[in-house]
Amino acid sequence: MIYGFSVNFLLNVLGKGITLVRTVFILRTVTKYIFKYYDMKFYTTLVLLFSFFIGNAQIEIFGDAQAYLEAFVIQDFDTLSTMTYDNVVELAGGRDYFVADQKAEFKQSNTQGLTYVSANIMEFDIEDIYTVGEELHAVIPHDVIITVDDKKYRSISYLLGISTNEGDKWKFINLKKYNLASLKLYVPSLPDSFNIPETVPFAELRD
Repeated sequence: MIYGFSVNFLLNVLGKGITLVRTVFILRTVTKYIFKYYDMKFYTTLVLLFSFFIGNAQIEIFGDAQAYLEAFVIQDFDTLSTMTYDNVVELAGGRDYFVADQKAEFKQSNTQGLTYVSANIMEFDIEDIYTVGEELHAVIPHDVIITVDDKKYRSISYLLGISTNEGDKWKFINLKKYNLASLKLYVPSLPDSFNIPETVPFAELRD
């Protein structure tokens, strides 16, 4: 009977349109209850199901974050403006002003001989997704590779991912540009204890 409950529970949750990220949070609570009252065999089965949903939930945020980074690298300003957290775009004066600012930044980099080669999301744990008010937040590490004078350099920095629809879609802020005070102008819900990870400076890549 309890095994039937687990399958029905998962189908009912997903059937109601609850996202995979939210499903993970629900499953986490249910798993703790099951572990307390039912046998280890069932607990192991539920953990396997839980792991499956964690993997799928990660796909949502990974896919959006990678798309954001790729738009940055290829200077796709339309996509970049769409995937940047709304308050950042609005406080820049709207989409047109935001895009103009981004173009100016890239133009300055290009005149210095800097070319963006790639940017990729690094290892990220679903446990790092947390709730802030009505939003889901996550700090996402990524690398950036550039070339200057035919030499490659790599840096590691971080995005703040924010979802306002339970993890179905994510938008992003490049944390490299902010301290806590300036970041809270765009995300007032951030707690005073929020920690912005330190960016790892560019270092030359050697073969």
